This record gives sequence, C-alpha cells and structure tokens, in this order.
Amino acid sequence: METFTVREAAELTGLGLQALRSRVDRGQIRAVSPGRGKARRIPRAELESAGLSVEPRPAATSDVVSKLLATLETQAAELASLRQIEENAGSLAAAVEAEKKNRELAEQEIHRLRAHLEQVKTAPFWQRRKLLNQSSD
Repeated sequence: METFTVREAAELTGLGLQALRSRVDRGQIRAVSPGRGKARRIPRAELESAGLSVEPRPAATSDVVSKLLATLETQAAELASLRQIEENAGSLAAAVEAEKKNRELAEQEIHRLRAHLEQVKTAPFWQRRKLLNQSSD
C-alpha cells in the first residue's frame, strides 16, 4: 500500500497543507499513524476515493500553486486579524457612546445645580435655609 505524508499528499494533490490537514482532522480523509512521534501517512487509495488526483504535477505548476496557497494562507491570517480589530473597534465605539451619554447626564446635573445655586444666592436670607435644605434631599 503506497502512502504519503500529509505534506507529500498536499503537493501531489495541489491542496494546501492546512486544507489537507483540516480534511484529515475532520475525518473526510483517513490517515494512518505508523507510531508515536511519526508523521501521519495517507494511503493513495484514500486520496483517490476523496476525488483527489495523485498524479505528479509539473514542477513549475506546483511551485506557482504552492506560492499562491502560501499567499492565501497569509491573507487568511491577515483577514482574521482585521476582523478582530473590527470587533474591538465596535466595542470601543459602544464604550464611547456610553461615555457621551454619561457626560450629557453629568452636564445636565451641573446645569441644574448651578441654577439652584443661583436661586439660593438671589433669594432673601430667610428663604435660603429652606432652599438649601431642599437641595440636600
């Protein structure tokens, strides 16, 4: 029985290394483990039954495909990073909106207290105590 390492199988089939590993991890392609610490091996029949061609590809084509797959994997990692940044930005925007609301409420309270203070200042002295007691309640 002819078997290939995951890397060899990826090169033969034209799949990306991570894509092939994912298929093996999900159980779509069966791999055998020859022993502890040894790389998993995929039988040729398993690749063929999954509809993957195992004929050697010309070196130039496999190099281009490998480079494109490496670029795609890099871009996928960058995309994941950008999505995380976008999620963080959304959280920050919500926090800013909450802070704006709190600031508006604080400014309204300051305005109310200034108006009350002005009322106390301009009131005759016999009414001041009553006004001051109202503000502490």
